[in-house]
Amino acid sequence: MVEIIVLPLWETGHVMPYTGLAKQLRSRGHEVSFAGWGPMRGIVEAVGERYDPIFDELAPGTDDHNWRSQMIEAFSTGRVAEELAARAPDLVLTDTSVPEMCLELRRSGLRHARVSITLPHTRRR
Repeated sequence: MVEIIVLPLWETGHVMPYTGLAKQLRSRGHEVSFAGWGPMRGIVEAVGERYDPIFDELAPGTDDHNWRSQMIEAFSTGRVAEELAARAPDLVLTDTSVPEMCLELRRSGLRHARVSITLPHTRRR
C-alpha cells in the first residue's frame, strides 16, 4: 500500500479530475487523501473522499479573496513541506497550475508527481 496525498487547487474544476484517479488508486489498495483548505472541503467530501485540512491549520481564514497569497506564503516559508513531511506520505500529487507547490515539493525532497488536468489542444485541419 502507498500513502498518497493529493494537493490540487481548491476549485471544483481542479479537484474533480483527481477524484476519479483517487478512486482508481484506492481500488488498487492505496490510501488517498486530499490536502487543502476550507472551500475545498465541501467538494472533496461531497464525492466521498478523505479531506486533510492542512491549509486550515497553516493559513486560517483563507477564503476566495486571499487564498493564493496565503497559499504562496505557506509554501515559500516551507511550512507546507513540513506539514506534509509530518504526515509521511509515500507520494504527493500536485497540480501543475501552481508552480509554487511544485517548486517547494522539489526543494523539500518529498516524493511527488506533477499532474496536469489540462486537456491537450488539438488543431482541426
